[in-house]
Amino acid sequence: GSDMVVRNVYFKVTQDAGVTGADVMVKLRDSSGYAFTDDYILYGLLNGVPFLKDWIVRATNTVFVDLSLVDYSGAGNVYVQVFLSGTKRRRA
Repeated sequence: GSDMVVRNVYFKVTQDAGVTGADVMVKLRDSSGYAFTDDYILYGLLNGVPFLKDWIVRATNTVFVDLSLVDYSGAGNVYVQVFLSGTKRRRA
């Protein structure tokens, strides 16, 4: 019901015991067509870093996180949780 001002993005990446190595690349965008990142980048470069400019996500929009698994070795699954940190904007 309210717009959100996103100031940080956090990623929690876990993996099964059989996975010996994996890197995850991410691409952030919303349903309005705005792409926060224009290409895939390693999740560690965005993880918890304060944004230089607030990303305003409208109440009617959806945030999409595209993932790409690279440098994968071993057997098992890799799990990614994404958390957006910021504040809600209320209309006066």
